Amino acid sequence: MFTLSVFNVNDPDGDALTYAFELYADADLSQLALETVVAEGHLITSWSVSATLDDNGIYYWRARANDGQQTSSWMPTAVLEIHTDGTATAYEIVTRQPVSAAATARQTVSVAAEDTSIDNTVVELPPGALPRDCSIHIGPVTNPPALPRGTRKIGPVIEFGPAGMTFNVPVILKLPYTAADLNQARVLDPVELTVYWYDTSLLAWVPVDILDIDRINNLVSIETNHFSMYTIGAAVADSSGGGGGGTCFIAAARRVETVFFIGNWSDISICGLLALVGLLWLGKRKRKKLRR
Repeated sequence: MFTLSVFNVNDPDGDALTYAFELYADADLSQLALETVVAEGHLITSWSVSATLDDNGIYYWRARANDGQQTSSWMPTAVLEIHTDGTATAYEIVTRQPVSAAATARQTVSVAAEDTSIDNTVVELPPGALPRDCSIHIGPVTNPPALPRGTRKIGPVIEFGPAGMTFNVPVILKLPYTAADLNQARVLDPVELTVYWYDTSLLAWVPVDILDIDRINNLVSIETNHFSMYTIGAAVADSSGGGGGGTCFIAAARRVETVFFIGNWSDISICGLLALVGLLWLGKRKRKKLRR
Protein backbone atom coordinates (compact mmCIF):
# COMPACT_ATOMS: atom_id res chain seq x y z
CA MET A 1 0.00 0.00 0.00
CA PHE A 2 1.10 3.57 -0.63
CA THR A 3 -0.43 6.99 -0.10
CA LEU A 4 -0.93 10.01 -2.35
CA SER A 5 -1.62 13.23 -0.44
CA VAL A 6 -2.43 16.88 -1.03
CA PHE A 7 -2.65 19.82 1.34
CA ASN A 8 -6.24 20.85 2.00
CA VAL A 9 -7.67 23.96 0.41
CA ASN A 10 -8.73 26.75 2.75
CA ASP A 11 -12.36 27.33 1.82
CA PRO A 12 -13.57 30.76 3.07
CA ASP A 13 -17.20 29.60 3.02
CA GLY A 14 -16.46 26.46 5.01
CA ASP A 15 -17.94 24.20 2.34
CA ALA A 16 -17.38 20.47 2.65
CA LEU A 17 -14.82 19.55 0.01
CA THR A 18 -14.04 16.34 -1.80
CA TYR A 19 -10.87 15.59 -3.76
CA ALA A 20 -10.70 13.58 -6.96
CA PHE A 21 -7.49 11.62 -7.56
CA GLU A 22 -6.44 10.06 -10.85
CA LEU A 23 -3.49 7.75 -11.50
CA TYR A 24 -2.27 7.15 -15.07
CA ALA A 25 0.15 4.70 -16.66
CA ASP A 26 1.42 7.23 -19.19
CA ALA A 27 2.63 10.82 -19.20
CA ASP A 28 0.00 11.82 -21.75
CA LEU A 29 -2.71 10.93 -19.21
CA SER A 30 -4.50 8.69 -21.70
CA GLN A 31 -4.19 5.38 -19.84
CA LEU A 32 -6.18 5.74 -16.63
CA ALA A 33 -5.07 3.09 -14.14
CA LEU A 34 -6.99 4.07 -10.99
CA GLU A 35 -9.25 6.85 -9.77
CA THR A 36 -11.20 7.76 -6.65
CA VAL A 37 -12.96 10.57 -4.82
CA VAL A 38 -11.97 11.19 -1.19
CA ALA A 39 -13.66 13.29 1.48
CA GLU A 40 -11.45 16.04 2.89
CA GLY A 41 -9.21 14.98 5.76
CA HIS A 42 -7.66 17.02 8.56
CA LEU A 43 -5.11 19.45 7.02
CA ILE A 44 -4.08 16.83 4.45
CA THR A 45 -6.31 14.68 2.26
CA SER A 46 -4.88 11.30 1.32
CA TRP A 47 -5.71 8.42 -0.96
CA SER A 48 -4.37 5.09 0.30
CA VAL A 49 -3.93 2.85 -2.73
CA SER A 50 -4.00 -0.88 -2.07
CA ALA A 51 -3.93 -2.00 -5.70
CA THR A 52 -0.81 -3.78 -6.98
CA LEU A 53 1.17 -1.71 -9.47
CA ASP A 54 3.99 -2.78 -11.77
CA ASP A 55 7.39 -3.11 -10.15
CA ASN A 56 9.74 -0.43 -11.49
CA GLY A 57 6.73 1.21 -13.10
CA ILE A 58 6.39 4.97 -13.46
CA TYR A 59 2.96 6.47 -13.03
CA TYR A 60 1.51 9.97 -13.27
CA TRP A 61 -1.12 11.35 -10.91
CA ARG A 62 -3.11 14.47 -10.23
CA ALA A 63 -5.86 15.76 -7.94
CA ARG A 64 -8.48 18.50 -7.82
CA ALA A 65 -11.05 19.74 -5.32
CA ASN A 66 -14.81 20.20 -5.47
CA ASP A 67 -17.18 22.04 -3.11
CA GLY A 68 -20.39 20.60 -4.49
CA GLN A 69 -20.89 23.48 -6.89
CA GLN A 70 -17.65 24.05 -8.74
CA THR A 71 -14.53 22.06 -9.48
CA SER A 72 -10.95 23.28 -9.45
CA SER A 73 -8.38 22.89 -12.19
CA TRP A 74 -6.15 19.87 -11.93
CA MET A 75 -2.92 20.28 -10.01
CA PRO A 76 0.30 19.99 -12.06
CA THR A 77 0.83 16.32 -12.80
CA ALA A 78 3.14 14.53 -10.34
CA VAL A 79 5.33 11.51 -10.99
CA LEU A 80 5.10 8.30 -8.96
CA GLU A 81 7.83 5.69 -9.26
CA ILE A 82 7.37 2.20 -7.84
CA HIS A 83 10.74 0.62 -7.04
CA THR A 84 12.09 -2.27 -5.05
CA ASP A 85 15.49 -2.66 -3.44
CA GLY A 86 16.32 -5.62 -5.66
CA THR A 87 15.29 -8.32 -3.18
CA ALA A 88 14.61 -11.66 -4.88
CA THR A 89 16.08 -10.53 -8.19
CA ALA A 90 16.12 -13.52 -10.51
CA TYR A 91 16.42 -14.37 -14.19
CA GLU A 92 15.33 -17.11 -16.54
CA ILE A 93 17.80 -18.42 -19.10
CA VAL A 94 16.26 -18.23 -22.56
CA THR A 95 19.35 -18.88 -24.66
CA ARG A 96 22.50 -20.86 -23.86
CA GLN A 97 25.29 -21.49 -26.36
CA PRO A 98 28.81 -22.90 -26.01
CA VAL A 99 31.64 -20.71 -27.33
CA SER A 100 35.35 -21.36 -27.80
CA ALA A 101 38.28 -19.27 -26.63
CA ALA A 102 40.30 -20.61 -29.58
CA ALA A 103 37.86 -19.41 -32.24
CA THR A 104 39.49 -17.39 -35.03
CA ALA A 105 36.22 -15.89 -36.33
CA ARG A 106 33.62 -13.72 -34.65
CA GLN A 107 31.14 -15.75 -32.60
CA THR A 108 27.54 -14.65 -32.17
CA VAL A 109 25.03 -15.66 -29.53
CA SER A 110 21.52 -14.38 -30.16
CA VAL A 111 18.01 -14.81 -28.82
CA ALA A 112 15.41 -15.96 -31.31
CA ALA A 113 12.26 -16.25 -29.25
CA GLU A 114 9.40 -13.99 -30.27
CA ASP A 115 7.41 -14.90 -27.17
CA THR A 116 9.97 -13.26 -24.87
CA SER A 117 10.76 -9.61 -24.18
CA ILE A 118 14.44 -10.14 -25.05
CA ASP A 119 13.91 -11.40 -28.62
CA ASN A 120 16.77 -10.26 -30.91
CA THR A 121 19.22 -9.70 -28.05
CA VAL A 122 22.72 -10.36 -29.37
CA VAL A 123 26.25 -10.94 -28.05
CA GLU A 124 29.11 -10.62 -30.56
CA LEU A 125 32.47 -12.05 -29.50
CA PRO A 126 35.53 -11.07 -31.55
CA PRO A 127 38.45 -13.50 -31.79
CA GLY A 128 40.57 -13.53 -28.64
CA ALA A 129 37.86 -12.05 -26.41
CA LEU A 130 37.21 -15.16 -24.31
CA PRO A 131 39.58 -16.04 -21.47
CA ARG A 132 38.33 -19.66 -21.57
CA ASP A 133 35.79 -21.94 -23.20
CA CYS A 134 32.32 -21.49 -21.71
CA SER A 135 28.60 -21.37 -22.40
CA ILE A 136 27.11 -17.91 -22.88
CA HIS A 137 23.60 -17.54 -21.51
CA ILE A 138 21.06 -14.73 -21.81
CA GLY A 139 17.81 -14.24 -19.94
CA PRO A 140 15.27 -11.65 -18.77
CA VAL A 141 15.49 -10.42 -15.17
CA THR A 142 12.52 -10.28 -12.82
CA ASN A 143 12.42 -7.86 -9.90
CA PRO A 144 15.62 -6.03 -10.91
CA PRO A 145 17.18 -3.29 -8.79
CA ALA A 146 15.66 0.15 -9.30
CA LEU A 147 17.16 2.38 -11.97
CA PRO A 148 18.52 5.81 -10.97
CA ARG A 149 15.90 8.25 -9.74
CA GLY A 150 14.10 9.96 -12.59
CA THR A 151 15.01 7.20 -15.07
CA ARG A 152 12.49 4.94 -16.74
CA LYS A 153 13.36 1.45 -17.91
CA ILE A 154 12.93 1.00 -21.66
CA GLY A 155 12.41 -2.66 -22.47
CA PRO A 156 13.67 -5.56 -20.35
CA VAL A 157 16.54 -5.89 -17.91
CA ILE A 158 18.77 -8.63 -19.32
CA GLU A 159 21.24 -10.91 -17.56
CA PHE A 160 24.32 -11.93 -19.55
CA GLY A 161 26.40 -14.78 -18.20
CA PRO A 162 28.47 -16.44 -16.97
CA ALA A 163 27.95 -13.80 -14.29
CA GLY A 164 30.92 -11.52 -13.80
CA MET A 165 32.90 -12.87 -16.76
CA THR A 166 35.50 -10.40 -18.08
CA PHE A 167 36.92 -10.36 -21.59
CA ASN A 168 40.37 -9.86 -23.07
CA VAL A 169 38.96 -7.44 -25.65
CA PRO A 170 35.55 -5.72 -25.66
CA VAL A 171 32.52 -7.63 -26.87
CA ILE A 172 29.37 -6.11 -28.37
CA LEU A 173 25.93 -6.37 -26.77
CA LYS A 174 22.79 -5.47 -28.70
CA LEU A 175 19.77 -4.68 -26.55
CA PRO A 176 16.22 -4.55 -27.95
CA TYR A 177 13.56 -1.90 -27.53
CA THR A 178 10.14 -1.37 -29.12
CA ALA A 179 8.25 1.60 -30.50
CA ALA A 180 5.71 1.03 -27.71
CA ASP A 181 8.50 1.38 -25.13
CA LEU A 182 9.49 4.74 -26.60
CA ASN A 183 5.92 6.01 -26.81
CA GLN A 184 5.20 5.01 -23.23
CA ALA A 185 8.21 6.98 -22.00
CA ARG A 186 7.51 9.87 -24.41
CA VAL A 187 10.88 9.37 -26.07
CA LEU A 188 10.76 11.03 -29.47
CA ASP A 189 14.17 9.87 -30.69
CA PRO A 190 16.25 6.80 -29.68
CA VAL A 191 19.26 9.12 -29.26
CA GLU A 192 17.65 10.06 -25.93
CA LEU A 193 18.24 6.52 -24.63
CA THR A 194 20.95 5.49 -22.18
CA VAL A 195 22.28 1.99 -21.51
CA TYR A 196 23.09 0.92 -17.95
CA TRP A 197 24.88 -2.02 -16.37
CA TYR A 198 24.45 -3.08 -12.77
CA ASP A 199 27.56 -2.87 -10.58
CA THR A 200 27.09 -5.42 -7.78
CA SER A 201 29.98 -3.94 -5.79
CA LEU A 202 28.41 -0.47 -5.75
CA LEU A 203 24.83 -1.76 -5.81
CA ALA A 204 24.14 0.84 -8.47
CA TRP A 205 23.38 1.19 -12.16
CA VAL A 206 26.23 2.65 -14.21
CA PRO A 207 25.70 4.35 -17.61
CA VAL A 208 27.49 2.99 -20.67
CA ASP A 209 28.42 4.79 -23.89
CA ILE A 210 26.24 3.75 -26.82
CA LEU A 211 28.12 2.43 -29.83
CA ASP A 212 25.28 2.36 -32.34
CA ILE A 213 21.49 2.55 -32.65
CA ASP A 214 19.81 0.33 -35.23
CA ARG A 215 16.50 2.10 -35.88
CA ILE A 216 15.31 -0.55 -38.32
CA ASN A 217 15.70 -3.52 -35.98
CA ASN A 218 15.25 -1.47 -32.79
CA LEU A 219 18.58 -2.43 -31.23
CA VAL A 220 21.02 -0.39 -29.15
CA SER A 221 24.64 -1.58 -29.31
CA ILE A 222 27.35 -1.09 -26.72
CA GLU A 223 30.87 -2.37 -26.12
CA THR A 224 31.76 -3.93 -22.77
CA ASN A 225 34.56 -5.96 -21.22
CA HIS A 226 32.36 -7.80 -18.69
CA PHE A 227 29.00 -9.47 -18.20
CA SER A 228 26.32 -8.30 -15.78
CA MET A 229 22.72 -7.11 -15.94
CA TYR A 230 22.11 -4.55 -18.69
CA THR A 231 19.11 -2.44 -19.63
CA ILE A 232 18.04 0.64 -21.56
CA GLY A 233 16.69 3.69 -19.78
CA ALA A 234 15.39 7.16 -20.49
CA ALA A 235 14.80 10.25 -18.41
CA VAL A 236 11.26 10.51 -17.07
CA ALA A 237 9.20 12.96 -19.09
CA ASP A 238 8.19 16.07 -17.17
CA SER A 239 4.47 16.36 -17.60
CA SER A 240 2.57 19.46 -16.54
CA GLY A 241 -1.02 19.14 -15.50
CA GLY A 242 -3.68 21.28 -17.06
CA GLY A 243 -7.32 21.50 -17.80
CA GLY A 244 -10.13 22.56 -15.57
CA GLY A 245 -11.63 25.35 -17.65
CA GLY A 246 -12.72 28.84 -16.79
CA THR A 247 -15.29 27.95 -14.11
CA CYS A 248 -12.74 26.63 -11.64
CA PHE A 249 -12.58 28.21 -8.23
CA ILE A 250 -9.32 26.62 -7.09
CA ALA A 251 -6.03 27.38 -8.81
CA ALA A 252 -3.45 24.60 -8.70
CA ALA A 253 -0.45 26.69 -7.77
CA ARG A 254 2.63 24.49 -7.55
CA ARG A 255 3.95 21.11 -6.53
CA VAL A 256 6.24 21.38 -3.55
CA GLU A 257 7.92 18.02 -3.75
CA THR A 258 7.62 14.59 -5.31
CA VAL A 259 8.81 11.64 -3.28
CA PHE A 260 9.69 8.42 -5.08
CA PHE A 261 8.79 5.12 -3.41
CA ILE A 262 11.36 2.50 -2.59
CA GLY A 263 10.11 -0.64 -0.90
CA ASN A 264 10.21 -4.42 -0.84
CA TRP A 265 7.93 -6.71 -2.77
CA SER A 266 6.32 -9.78 -1.29
CA ASP A 267 4.35 -12.23 -3.42
CA ILE A 268 4.39 -9.68 -6.22
CA SER A 269 2.66 -7.04 -4.13
CA ILE A 270 3.68 -3.77 -2.52
CA CYS A 271 4.44 -4.21 1.17
CA GLY A 272 5.43 -1.79 3.86
CA LEU A 273 5.42 1.11 1.41
CA LEU A 274 5.12 4.03 3.79
CA ALA A 275 5.58 7.45 2.27
CA LEU A 276 3.82 10.71 1.76
CA VAL A 277 3.98 11.51 -1.93
CA GLY A 278 3.85 14.62 -3.96
CA LEU A 279 3.13 17.27 -1.34
CA LEU A 280 1.11 19.87 -3.16
CA TRP A 281 -0.11 23.34 -2.44
CA LEU A 282 -3.54 24.03 -3.85
CA GLY A 283 -4.25 27.76 -3.82
CA LYS A 284 -7.79 28.99 -3.44
CA ARG A 285 -9.72 31.46 -5.61
CA LYS A 286 -13.40 31.71 -4.81
CA ARG A 287 -15.71 33.41 -7.24
CA LYS A 288 -18.15 35.85 -5.76
CA LYS A 289 -21.61 34.42 -5.66
CA LEU A 290 -24.21 36.39 -7.55
CA ARG A 291 -26.85 37.95 -5.38
CA ARG A 292 -30.34 37.41 -6.52
